[in-house]
Amino acid sequence: MGIFGFRAQSTDITPSAASSATAVNTAVSADTGKESREADPQHAATAVIFLGNPGPDYEYTRHNAGRLLAETFPGNYRNKFKGLFAPVPLTLNGGTKTPFFLIPETYMNRSGESAAALLSFYKIPPARCLVVHDEIELPLGTVALKWSGGLGGHNGLRSLKACLGTADFWRLRIGIGRPPHNNIADWVLSPFSPGEQAVLHDALAVSKDLLIQAVFGHAQEGKLSSCSVP
Repeated sequence: MGIFGFRAQSTDITPSAASSATAVNTAVSADTGKESREADPQHAATAVIFLGNPGPDYEYTRHNAGRLLAETFPGNYRNKFKGLFAPVPLTLNGGTKTPFFLIPETYMNRSGESAAALLSFYKIPPARCLVVHDEIELPLGTVALKWSGGLGGHNGLRSLKACLGTADFWRLRIGIGRPPHNNIADWVLSPFSPGEQAVLHDALAVSKDLLIQAVFGHAQEGKLSSCSVP
């Protein structure tokens, strides 16, 4: 796998509201007075699922934003659990953790079959799973970490909930923006334009850092804006 190069960029986290769950610590922000939520190190992500569609026809489409993030991590992937699977060592502040990375090869609307096979085999609860996916409700250039919540009409998330029996898992949402027309299916299956690719580079760099934070249980739910479309 390969992807166009990207550069790291600093981020600014703005906490957002979320649904309650036992896997989440809650606190009141001294700055806003609102409840914010942070990943608990004891419930940090041990499995990371990158949603998308397999095959060259879909490789650089908007719906494959999750799979494109996987390509920024080196790993020795093999065919397992109806997808591409690899334990991928990650480091942060001198520490190392090795989460299981999985790129389902079942196509988006059956992603849950692949994820369920992995979680069942290793007895990983959904609350310790981080799902990386495209998000039309976020502008291109914005990424966000979210705990649980609705499905937003996303076929991959719908399949995951059906197969796992819950929507209580972490999501790393990579914004692709809403279409200028009403045909969402065509929009998510369309490729990024050259100008949008430049924005995506930065968004993937931000996403990569946030994913590592989530694996170590340090990430706080919220939006991180990388840049905007010129």
